[in-house]
Amino acid sequence: MAECACGCREQTAGGTFRPGHDSYLRADAEHRAGGVIRLAKLVEAAEAFNAGDVSLAEFGERVRVLMPASRAPAT
Repeated sequence: MAECACGCREQTAGGTFRPGHDSYLRADAEHRAGGVIRLAKLVEAAEAFNAGDVSLAEFGERVRVLMPASRAPAT
């Protein structure tokens, strides 16, 4: 058995998630990104960087522009 990837710390029956818990992770990522549109744009920025279409500095700037400024920094 493995620990659920959603972060709940429950054990799975052998898969990556407990039943339905993939939705928790998806909803949390969407919320932290500031919505599904921002999340999609962050993925697009990561894909562009990975493909070599943008520099690390440009990727970082895209992330700074897209991420909600109201989030408190992690400690």
